[in-house]
Amino acid sequence: PHPPRRPAPRCRSCVLARAHRSRAMAKVLVVEDDVFQSQLLVAMLSECGFEAVECNSEEEAYEAIESALTPFALAFCDMQLDDESTELGGLLVVKKLRENFGKQIKVISLTANEDIEVLDASIKAGADSHLLKPISQHDITKICDSV
Repeated sequence: PHPPRRPAPRCRSCVLARAHRSRAMAKVLVVEDDVFQSQLLVAMLSECGFEAVECNSEEEAYEAIESALTPFALAFCDMQLDDESTELGGLLVVKKLRENFGKQIKVISLTANEDIEVLDASIKAGADSHLLKPISQHDITKICDSV
């Protein structure tokens, strides 16, 4: 006969380790022109067990979207990209994400501006929700747990 099956461990670190293993293949797109903010967000996502693709411009984001072999699970997109091409860079990236991946991807807009027009425009462009900067690990963990 087989030995009795042991119940799954319930400690927090074991639960987190299991969640990290399930996310190991999930990729997240980070579109943020501020290199410090971008690296900080990538580090926070790593803490949650995600692999992040970092883009510091609208152009880099388009390249990452077009070359993605598998859809991103999640995307964070700064609304005020300092691209010279347009002031609407972040909104255009959100629209491109929706065109390429539909609703398979959760899109979070990032902004330091509490302007309701910017927030509304990001939702109309296709963002699922938004975060106001500065971003905390708690905010990121909450979003990651919902993916």
